[in-house]
Amino acid sequence: MIDECLIRIVEVSLANTDDYKALKTSNDISLQVLTEFAYPADFHLIKFLKEQGDMSLREYLSIKNKEKEKVSLVEYVPNPFIDPLAD
Repeated sequence: MIDECLIRIVEVSLANTDDYKALKTSNDISLQVLTEFAYPADFHLIKFLKEQGDMSLREYLSIKNKEKEKVSLVEYVPNPFIDPLAD
């Protein structure tokens, strides 16, 4: 029983690390923003894994994002376009 729990912890921790890298390097800025709500070192903590439950890292961070910041949309305007829009 304990061995199964330890194996599950390791599997989820490794999956979270891979998911975090994918989110961080995504071309979608709304996915990149999700990485601001977690630290990779937390992925190995029992408290973090317990809160995450059966959700993927993306699902968990999305919920955490909505609870903390209530951000539903991220918009990006490149620098050359900021001045004309401000006028």
